[in-house]
Amino acid sequence: MSAGGGSFVFKGGRPIKKIFSLLISSFFLTSFAFAGTVNLPQTGQTKCFDTYGNEVPCSGTGQDGEMQAGFPWPSPRFIDQGNGTVTDNLTGLMWAKNADLPNRTKTWQQALDYVAGMNAGNYPNFGYTDWRLPNRKELHSLTDFSQYNPAIPAGHPFTNVQADIYWPYWSSSTRASDQQCAWYVYMLDGEVNSYNKFYDYGYVYGYVWPVRAGSGLYSITGTITGEVIEAVTMLLSGSISSTTLTDSLGRYSFKNLHNGNYTVTPTKSCYSFTPSTRSVVINGSNTSNVDFISSLCIQISPVTQSFASAGGTGYIDVTPTTICNWTAQSNASWIIITSGNSGTGSGTVYYSVNSNTSPCSRTGNISFAEQIFTVTQSGIACAYSLSPASQTFSTSGGAGYLNVTTESCCNWASASNVSWITVTSGSSGISNGVVKYLVSANAGSQRTGTITIAGQTFTVTQEGSPTAGCAEWNEVIEKYQTYISGQAGWDDVITCYNQYVSS
Repeated sequence: MSAGGGSFVFKGGRPIKKIFSLLISSFFLTSFAFAGTVNLPQTGQTKCFDTYGNEVPCSGTGQDGEMQAGFPWPSPRFIDQGNGTVTDNLTGLMWAKNADLPNRTKTWQQALDYVAGMNAGNYPNFGYTDWRLPNRKELHSLTDFSQYNPAIPAGHPFTNVQADIYWPYWSSSTRASDQQCAWYVYMLDGEVNSYNKFYDYGYVYGYVWPVRAGSGLYSITGTITGEVIEAVTMLLSGSISSTTLTDSLGRYSFKNLHNGNYTVTPTKSCYSFTPSTRSVVINGSNTSNVDFISSLCIQISPVTQSFASAGGTGYIDVTPTTICNWTAQSNASWIIITSGNSGTGSGTVYYSVNSNTSPCSRTGNISFAEQIFTVTQSGIACAYSLSPASQTFSTSGGAGYLNVTTESCCNWASASNVSWITVTSGSSGISNGVVKYLVSANAGSQRTGTITIAGQTFTVTQEGSPTAGCAEWNEVIEKYQTYISGQAGWDDVITCYNQYVSS
């Protein structure tokens, strides 16, 4: 027999494509479609066989019956909705309960047309108008590799399943390597293959099993209360595995779940939860109030330690109130955990504190969740400089200023040591600053005063009046000597002498 897709051979009375092309196309279409992205379900196979088909113990064979890889099927696998439909809890798909609704085989196009007629109301549609011919993977998802005639799970609720040796069930999927062929599944043994959609000398027939998306997607929701509520890691295991975090109100949710058995487990370092896990069975509805109470499960001692600028080492004792996992984490690069940064039960965390080369003191933490160990460290001594270091004023006085330079965390204060120098601004500060001052007029002899800032001395020199200190004869002589030395003029000597005479 020949057809557009190539020559046929017969196996067990049914026409199939040559083995080579089938193996290649089937391998590439099934092996890589979901690689690394989907947690595939188990096949249902639980027994192992040798090369000759004899059943053997599974241990050490590496066969599917031993490994049983994939997530387990939910129980129950199927739910009869009582309205002519059945929901598959593994996939969430809804199938027609009658696996042979047309009560006869049809060509591939006739199968598509029949489903379209269901949606148009020409055939029974059980109240839904979104039926479709299943794709290849959907159709094959019904099979159980441990079953034969039919190859679907034992105890299923379907009727009229056609385990035909000659005619399979049509899928809606066209074969990529030959577009005249469509994929099918034999429900006799679960074989997946492809047929020509029609022959040159006649038609190829198959059965129709309509499917729709169904409403089998549900959710699990709950809340964490207690000593910690936010950013708790929630682990879901069972038919589907997933992870999520609680929000700022302690709420979490897992969505798009099929019917099945699940376990919810909260986890966060340094906390225990009551209960530690909760089992959830989804069976046709959402599940809410899957709640937990959190409590801090450790105590630390001491809770604070101070260090000089040179640094040093220390330790923290961890004592659990209940057995739980805990982790210590430094929030400062200069505090280094040297050993014991995590554990279960009692433990000791050792740490070191680097030297502080800045005059600024600093504070850092080692955190155990909400338990905080605080490290404070002093800095080196502050250094200050004044610019200028001194200033000279005439007898009339005036205003002046000086700059204070130091580190950002260094405090300083300024104070005048004489009454005729008044600090007008900058009496104190942190980091660099400016001190402003006012020098009063001088009616007397030359004078010197200081302003002290953080232990540094700023000197003010003010010239004296030419007539100052001329009440005695010896003072007139001193004025004359200043003239001789060039420090005063002759007019200053005459003025001083006249002041002496008038006094």
